[in-house]
Amino acid sequence: MRILLLEDEPDLGHAIKRALSQERYVVDWVLDGSMAWNYLTRSDLVYTIAVLDWLVPKLSGLAVIQQLRDRGNALPVLMLTARDGMADKIQGLDAGADDYRVDQDRSRTHGGAGLGLAIAHHHHGTLTVQSQLNQGSCFLLRLPLARNPALSP
Repeated sequence: MRILLLEDEPDLGHAIKRALSQERYVVDWVLDGSMAWNYLTRSDLVYTIAVLDWLVPKLSGLAVIQQLRDRGNALPVLMLTARDGMADKIQGLDAGADDYRVDQDRSRTHGGAGLGLAIAHHHHGTLTVQSQLNQGSCFLLRLPLARNPALSP
């Protein structure tokens, strides 16, 4: 079984690929939608399923699904994303996703925006996220300066 994984966050991508590979799946992991599309349209690769994040660089996961369906490709697609609004779920399923799963660790509704938010919370900092469809996300992590008393004069 060959799986295409579209995930632009390295930590999450590695974790998903490792977990699936341990179950003996062949996983092709790509970081942007254009790469995903290139893999999906190669005649020498046959996928059993695609697992796609929505907000990724160059071409969104949603656009990848739409292009697949526009070409009559019925490849099963699982959308795994932080976009957790009801309208997002409807849009993803209407575009042709076979299943839509919210990654609650990255979902803003569930208090997450990935590893950056966990770091910000732990160190009493802030994380600002700006996302644009087809452009990806920009994260600004601000942490307070900590002074080590052992190093003070």
